[in-house]
Amino acid sequence: MLFVTIKTKTLKQIIFQRHDIYPSDELNILTGYVGSSVIEDLGDLKINVKIIYGLAREKKLNKFFYNDLCKLDSGNTQIYCPDILSHAKIYIWRNRGEVVYVLNGSANFPPQVW
Repeated sequence: MLFVTIKTKTLKQIIFQRHDIYPSDELNILTGYVGSSVIEDLGDLKINVKIIYGLAREKKLNKFFYNDLCKLDSGNTQIYCPDILSHAKIYIWRNRGEVVYVLNGSANFPPQVW
């Protein structure tokens, strides 16, 4: 599937609405960075969300931010901080274990329009 950039939507809008277009029960995100407010908003989605936080390391994060991430790792949201650094941006929607849509991007949920 070819994804064409939509100049009228932000990445956040696309990510938060894609499961409505492609029925999904899970969203997997690999990203270098994502802020607490976006993680909170992802927790409001009616699907399971797994975030692989590619640049987060307990020893590298300030204590406040690390504790904030730990609090957000609950309910339908799981946050993983792998040992291997990654600044990739990959979004995978799954339904009953099957991949239904994949988006590879370069932005970390920027507020501006793509």
